[in-house]
Amino acid sequence: MARFDSHTVGIAAGISSAACFGLMAAMVNQLADTVPAAEVTFFRGVAGIVILSILIRKQFPLLVQKGAVSIWIRAVAGAVSILCFSWNLQLADVGTANILFNLSLIFVLFADYAAGRSRPSVQVIASVMLAIVGIGLYWYGNKMIVNVQILTLGLIGATAATIAYTALNHASKKYDPWLIVWTVSLMSIPISLLAKNGDWVIPSATGILMLAGIAISVLIAHYLLNVSFAKLTLPVATSLGPSCIIWSVIGVAVIQGVLPAMHSMMGLIVYSAGMGILLTISKRNL
Repeated sequence: MARFDSHTVGIAAGISSAACFGLMAAMVNQLADTVPAAEVTFFRGVAGIVILSILIRKQFPLLVQKGAVSIWIRAVAGAVSILCFSWNLQLADVGTANILFNLSLIFVLFADYAAGRSRPSVQVIASVMLAIVGIGLYWYGNKMIVNVQILTLGLIGATAATIAYTALNHASKKYDPWLIVWTVSLMSIPISLLAKNGDWVIPSATGILMLAGIAISVLIAHYLLNVSFAKLTLPVATSLGPSCIIWSVIGVAVIQGVLPAMHSMMGLIVYSAGMGILLTISKRNL
């Protein structure tokens, strides 16, 4: 049986994680009119605790040891970023929510430059500009108006994701991927409760099935994300996330049976090309 090198495994895990996140995003978007985002993230957290507690219960002592700071930073920041992303998935379309969330990639690159671990190049700047052109095409074709609330949530979510990714780069080298997922699930519960407004909604049978699908897809996505960060450098692992936008749009198109406008499709292709070039450059230089 053929064996794959660590880098290939990390790339495959990262892309598969993005696909699972894309499926989750499409389902969260479909629940916009029936189940609020805070309830979705709360249910996801509870489901993760119930499913994973038996599996990783023997590892609980690791969470109170001196070196466990990174895993808890990852848990809190990850839970905040997921909530903001889920909010925007229901306030905007999946493409816009993903584009704003993917600002975390740019933030990670700048953090890397600030720390002196890498230097900016003409190729990196060009690939980022290409992605920005794609964003412009997508928004022009989609006619999506990004208001202050959506932009604020996007920036908060991207900043939290940057912190989560940085912490995950350390935690993934020390802890079992499922333990990391469990801590994110745990922190999602109180953070969702703090963000919850109004009465709780009892979902329909279809809503319950979607919530179950969201919980399962997120657990798998987080596990694969942890594997990816354990195998790859921080910029490369982070740069795989933007492919989630393609899977999200495909998921919504399948569920609704409606394709995006031509300009939006072109924008997604250009945006993905920019991120793909950025991945190639990161892989070569970092």
